[in-house]
Amino acid sequence: MKFLLKKIDGLLLTGGNDVPPQRYGEERHERTVCVHPDKDISDITLVGTSIEMKTPILAICYGMQLVNVALSGSLIQDIPSEVKTSIIHKDSKNERYTHTITIEKNSLLYQIIGADCIEASSTHHQAIKRLGNGLKDTAHTEDGIIEAVEWRDYPFLVGVQWHPERMTDSSHHLALFNALIHASK
Repeated sequence: MKFLLKKIDGLLLTGGNDVPPQRYGEERHERTVCVHPDKDISDITLVGTSIEMKTPILAICYGMQLVNVALSGSLIQDIPSEVKTSIIHKDSKNERYTHTITIEKNSLLYQIIGADCIEASSTHHQAIKRLGNGLKDTAHTEDGIIEAVEWRDYPFLVGVQWHPERMTDSSHHLALFNALIHASK
């Protein structure tokens, strides 16, 4: 894996199905749809090796959850059945929704986006429950769901729960990709 990672300058971890809950010591919820076992093994190895090598990382949705679990965090497996909220994070028809997130002003995310409140595209039914080692919650919804994390003692590691790739017509969301490119130079 190191041989391959030496050939890249930065890592973009995209969305996908769910991290297997046995990775964080829980039984599988009936609504959890785990990634294929081969993908699970390769993804967790990729993240662990990338962190070891200090590769710049932008993690989106499943990617953020994967980083959190790789750093010994845990996940809410199904927001609708585990969290009392009126915010739709993902509906049963997999429609795209947006909701407001609040960004911490003393964060790298705030420096990148340049705003403390934005609209974000949301299609997730899982979220961070317990933060992984070294991670800091840097954005959330009014219901308390963590929407972004970063690792301050790392060259560049930002995770967002929403899908900025679906909103690149907004400079706020495009800025995340530009920040990864800049950190990867």
